[in-house]
Order: sequence, then C-alpha cells, then structure tokens
Amino acid sequence: MTRWLAAFPDLHLVIEDLVVDGDHLIARLVATGTHEGPSTHVGPTGQRVMVPVFDAWSVVNGKCVERWLQVDGFVLRRQLGRGRQGIGVSRGLR
Repeated sequence: MTRWLAAFPDLHLVIEDLVVDGDHLIARLVATGTHEGPSTHVGPTGQRVMVPVFDAWSVVNGKCVERWLQVDGFVLRRQLGRGRQGIGVSRGLR
C-alpha cells in the first residue's frame, strides 16, 4: 500500500460490491487517483486513473488467514500511456 500511496497520493477506493459468506469476504472495488509518483516503471504522469480491483479474504477466528488481491494492471498501464508494452498481448489484438 505504501507504493500505491507514493504513486497516487490522492488514492481513493470505492466498494462497488461486497459479498460475505461465512468466513469468506469478496469485494469489487474501483481505485481512483492522480499519478504523481513513480509506479510500474513509469515516472509521474499527472494522469488521473480509474482502475478495477478485486479483493478476497478468508477469515478464521476473526483474523485474516488468506488474502487475494487483483489490480487490473492492463487498465492501469493503458491509462498511464504504457499501452500493451511488456504484457505479452499480441499486437494484432485490439
């Protein structure tokens, strides 16, 4: 989280969906912020971004024992002007 806050000091997370089933929690979020610090090998761009995030937790006895976090790096890189560089997508695909 420290790296994200350094890159996007105005980082804001909005929970779009939240599902709790027993000891599992799943959230779909949207992260927004202004790229003011280095991230993903790109210097500050000043670009405002909106990135989908998926977060899942497994809880035992009130404590998190597993966590999965997925940030849509493709969307982030595209908004920062990185396009498809370095992510292994065929250039023929759009």
